[in-house]
Amino acid sequence: GGKVAEQILINLDTHKHQITVINRSQERLNQLIRKYDVFGTTWDQLPALLETAHTVFVATGAPHVVVDEETFAPVAHSLMVFDLSVPR
Repeated sequence: GGKVAEQILINLDTHKHQITVINRSQERLNQLIRKYDVFGTTWDQLPALLETAHTVFVATGAPHVVVDEETFAPVAHSLMVFDLSVPR
């Protein structure tokens, strides 16, 4: 939920598309929800969100893999995934 994630939200038309943000930090998630008028949820909701998602942006600074092939394995439809992560 850092600079890359915020830049993604700036460049997407958040009023035209349903955008849901997931963040490890509840405080940062709340900031993004208020600032960009998007939906927000917790990591445990990711599998359910992937069932209906068309596009996923991954933007984490975590030093380890956060989402991987196994994360997307249950998805039965075409899904465009952009991994813009910059590990610390």
